[in-house]
Amino acid sequence: MAKLAQLKHPDTMHLKAAVGWIQLGDYDSANDELEKIRAEWRAHPDVLELRWLIYSHHEQWDACLDIASAIVKMAPDRVWGWIHKAISLRRATGGGFENAKALLLEAAKLFPDDDMIQYNLACYCAQLGQLDAAQEHLDKSYELGDAKQIKLMALDDEDLKPLWEGEAAG
Repeated sequence: MAKLAQLKHPDTMHLKAAVGWIQLGDYDSANDELEKIRAEWRAHPDVLELRWLIYSHHEQWDACLDIASAIVKMAPDRVWGWIHKAISLRRATGGGFENAKALLLEAAKLFPDDDMIQYNLACYCAQLGQLDAAQEHLDKSYELGDAKQIKLMALDDEDLKPLWEGEAAG
């Protein structure tokens, strides 16, 4: 695979400023910064990843799916492109949990050591009522990542609620 060209000044400055605005919760200012990047660089995966965060904040899932699909096509080695595509696919028109799960099962073959793919698979399985599979994926995410952090995140995740309720009932 060809190596992606790197952004250069002043585009890197605008990219960093956009990151700062996102960290501050100002997605409109972040978008304004991305618009200052030269047109020929706006489709770079680094720029698209921030664009995805902006569009997801505004719940524009069909656009998010287009953006994440472009990232996966240009940079298939970026795990977050796959995760963002699955998140988008789950919510986009004609998407859903089954389609998102299928995509992440494909990604899990490419990234067998990624904890967040396993975590998101747990979420999708839980939402589909596949509680045994959900628990297996969640356990695998604990093994691959920071188990303490993942457990804290999981306790507040509405997508995993069927798993917690299923365990409580069992």
